[in-house]
Amino acid sequence: MELFSCFCITTKAALHSYTLSQRYMLKDTSVKILEIAPPGVQTYFNNDPSSMLLASFIDETMKVLGTDADEVLVEEAKVFRNNPGPNEGIFVNQLNNMMFEPPKGH
Repeated sequence: MELFSCFCITTKAALHSYTLSQRYMLKDTSVKILEIAPPGVQTYFNNDPSSMLLASFIDETMKVLGTDADEVLVEEAKVFRNNPGPNEGIFVNQLNNMMFEPPKGH
């Protein structure tokens, strides 16, 4: 089961990075990119008793979807999302800006 967890974590990280990039690329359009970032949730694939109950996850997710938040985070997921640092989005935007700036000195 540990190997499966590893793939879940890396997949979530890749999707998060992709979502931040898509949000940046579409920032000047009417398209809004939402990210649902779940914690460990009890499902058919995961019966870990320390994981969040699926019904609770769905209820909390639906409440957040009714707001103007860019990220749909249930309470149990916030501790993990806050881990990368408070300025993660700023860093990603600066990195993307550098990619689209013309080279200096040319």
